[in-house]
Amino acid sequence: MIGSDLTSYIFGKVADSLLIVLIKKIGLQENQNEDNLIKSIEDFKNYLKSRHKENPNFEMIENFWKKYKVVEEIIKIRYDLNSQYQTYKQYKKYLEDEIIRNDNIDSDFCLELLDELNNDIKLSVRNISNLPQADLSVYKSLQEAMMDEISETSKNINTLLQELNQLAIFLKQEGFKEEEVIPAITKYQMKNLKIISPSSSSLTFTINNSYRNNYHLFPSIEFEGDFGYDPTLYLIYSKDDTPLRFSSSESLIQSDNIQILKLNKELNVDSKYIYRISEQISYFSNKKSEYDIRPFIIVVLGEEAMGIATLIVINKSFKIPDSNIIRIPYMGTNYFIPQVRKFNWPKKKDLLRSVREPQTGKVFLLEKEIVDDILAIISYFKEDLKKEIKDAL
Repeated sequence: MIGSDLTSYIFGKVADSLLIVLIKKIGLQENQNEDNLIKSIEDFKNYLKSRHKENPNFEMIENFWKKYKVVEEIIKIRYDLNSQYQTYKQYKKYLEDEIIRNDNIDSDFCLELLDELNNDIKLSVRNISNLPQADLSVYKSLQEAMMDEISETSKNINTLLQELNQLAIFLKQEGFKEEEVIPAITKYQMKNLKIISPSSSSLTFTINNSYRNNYHLFPSIEFEGDFGYDPTLYLIYSKDDTPLRFSSSESLIQSDNIQILKLNKELNVDSKYIYRISEQISYFSNKKSEYDIRPFIIVVLGEEAMGIATLIVINKSFKIPDSNIIRIPYMGTNYFIPQVRKFNWPKKKDLLRSVREPQTGKVFLLEKEIVDDILAIISYFKEDLKKEIKDAL
């Protein structure tokens, strides 16, 4: 029994004969509650086995659930036992914050399983709502829904009031006339931001044997916005494994291996902008994996506004490691398509979230030090904005 818990049972590490013992340790008062919960737990275990038995992330999620006694805590919340969390939503928010600190967990998959388990247990107690303890649980579910709705409505009202107040201050300071009123914050957003893949026939490659892995940089950036007729666009990134180190007291960039590219405008029609990199460029890594996760910071300097976005790009080396053989991107069968996650004016929690790459099933995560470097560069540019705009962004 040492180390036995409901998480171990669900993930197939504890014998079926121990399930009733583990359920009794929870402290339910009615036998029918126990019977229904046993069935719910058994069904969830069979569901995991049939749908996800080959998933390589199981062990990390199992360890996380065991550490935080996830199954027991959800049961306590649903049956209104002695949980320290009033609602499932409150508990899930706590776990989301903890997941961020665990680099190797597939957060999306972990939270998806969490929601499914919660819904299964919620349904199991509704089926016996004629019993006192189960009645209380059903009432608690309704109460949660009402609290969420009230909280969301209140949050929306507060957000609207804050935005209106910020807009009023901004317009007053900028001297806008009534007929010139524009939602100021929208002038700082790059909408429908995307990178454009090249045609395979136009690609050229030069291998750099100083690095184990060579990656092809996307050739064009496209977005919509309100940055005026001829905004300037810069792309900032590390061309190898060099950190994006930054110091406001010295020069902005402290390494020759940090690239700051000024891109050439190719098109500006009806608030749509396309910028092209003037030549085909590669970036590099000496890390063991041929897959790479890397941030690219875009800075747009317009006539009346500035935009900043971060692209998190997952790419595969076109140079086969430890060889001179090239895999041409975008050609052949089962070629790898780079994956991109995009953020306008990103927050730290956005950049720390793991990325599950769909073609390989691998989970990627930016290191905390890299995230801090990104935020330091963004803060440097934000210093030129008025306080009301900085606070809103």
